[in-house]
Amino acid sequence: MDTLTSVEAVYTAEPAKKRGSVRTFKVLIPGVVPGPGLFLRVKRLKSGVVSAWGYGVGLTFRSIGKGPHNCPPPVAFALALNAMADAVLPSEHRPESQTATLDDAFQKWMRTKDQHYPERRAMMSPTFRQWAVMWETYIAEHARRLPFRLLDDRTATELFTAAYGDAAAAMAKRNATAAKPRSVAPTPFYRCLTLLHTVARKARALYGLRDVELSDDLTIESMLGDRLAPSKKRQVTADETRFRHLFAALDDVGNVQARAVQWLMLTGARKMEGCGAMWSEIDETANTWTIPPERLKCGEDAHVVYLTAAHWQILKQSPTYAARTGYLWPADKFGNRMMPDAPNNLIRKLKPTGTNGEALTVHDLRRSFSTLIVSRANIDSTIADEMIGHFSNQGTRTTYQVQKEIREALHRPAWEQFGAWWQGVNYSAAEHRH
Repeated sequence: MDTLTSVEAVYTAEPAKKRGSVRTFKVLIPGVVPGPGLFLRVKRLKSGVVSAWGYGVGLTFRSIGKGPHNCPPPVAFALALNAMADAVLPSEHRPESQTATLDDAFQKWMRTKDQHYPERRAMMSPTFRQWAVMWETYIAEHARRLPFRLLDDRTATELFTAAYGDAAAAMAKRNATAAKPRSVAPTPFYRCLTLLHTVARKARALYGLRDVELSDDLTIESMLGDRLAPSKKRQVTADETRFRHLFAALDDVGNVQARAVQWLMLTGARKMEGCGAMWSEIDETANTWTIPPERLKCGEDAHVVYLTAAHWQILKQSPTYAARTGYLWPADKFGNRMMPDAPNNLIRKLKPTGTNGEALTVHDLRRSFSTLIVSRANIDSTIADEMIGHFSNQGTRTTYQVQKEIREALHRPAWEQFGAWWQGVNYSAAEHRH
């Protein structure tokens, strides 16, 4: 086997004369390819000469890039080096990490969400479709010009200022001919900022980037100031009586959709987290439900719910409880995943109301759970936020990631305290420590 020790030698590597034969070269270029292991395979075909870069020889050869051998040498070599770099360099130094835009990062993150739904995008969750539409409408044009590795508070502020300015200019143009003037709705920008924070937290998982970080103090108000139109933030919750009454009404319904809503009510989970719950995520020995990162709205780590007797009472109503396989709450007898629309449709039929008389939504039940475990179960508000997957700052998340024992010591007793309150049992933290 010949060794190629210069760029020129790579350019002029000759294939075997016989059609269909493969000739393999070892590539070892000082300062460029410093160690052995990279190989170039050149094959003569009827359509031309094709080259492939990869590692290993014979049956162990693993291609990392291929193309016409007779294309312009600088382009061929640059493609090969990029392929090699993506395979062997630390992730934060890979070409993809250096060239990816913010929009690339968002689309890549969305693809991790898509994989949990049918391949047809028309079947994707309405929530995800709404996110994608909001991003494309307000942010994407500017996000395509911002390298993801440069995302920080300053560049994010510049991006949102420009995006809001474009929306305001478009609204002003509309108002010039409209009978009733309108202002720019702030809600999409709040949602897009939430998405931006989420994608920034996923920087290491997406591209291996460590320096992409947005501060918790970065808000729409801090970025847009007086230009922002006032927003009516939804704050509908159910008190304990209404919450328990709805839970009993779901018992009367008794179908799998009702059990799924009850599961959401007693775990504080989001629809996309609860509807996709699988038995493989339930640890019966440790009494835990572990939600994987790819199904969480935000955060790089899995989220753990510590199960109580109340949770097991619901789980025993699962149609897959006996087999302990597949989804906890399948949509049909074939075991397909329940779409997040199903809980919404059931709640609309039952027509529950909050303390202010407004109709409750499924997400309002999550907010109600968070409020009740603080006000009625007497759980610390910081722990309560973490029980539903809200973490106040990245430093706390890092601490919990490294010290899982500390997280369990804080969260398991809190879930036991919630379970005791829900079932009307007096709870003693001291007793549960032993």
